[in-house]
This record gives sequence, structure tokens and C-alpha cells, in this order.
Amino acid sequence: MTAQQRQQQQQQQQFAQEFWEEQILAAEQFDSDFKNHPLPLARIKKVMKSDPEVK
Repeated sequence: MTAQQRQQQQQQQQFAQEFWEEQILAAEQFDSDFKNHPLPLARIKKVMKSDPEVK
């Protein structure tokens, strides 16, 4: 493996490490109230039951 390949591999590993650290942090800080959903779920279920293509 050449020095350039090793450097590129290290950069890719560092990028992946930073990316996943940011994703984990964002997931931990995510705050959502799942009981207060903006969409009318009863209506969505009714449409899904009436549409034979939705299954």
C-alpha cells in the first residue's frame, strides 16, 4: 500500500468516524412527541383500508 493510499484510507476512516459521531449526537438530541402527531392517523387508516392498492 502506498503512502497516498494510506493517507486516503485514513481520511476516509476519519470522515466515517466524524459522520457517525454527528449522527449519534443528532439521534440523542432528537426530541419528538409521538403522541401528538401532526397527521390525522384515523383518516390515513381509513383511506388505506378503502384503497385495495395499499397493502
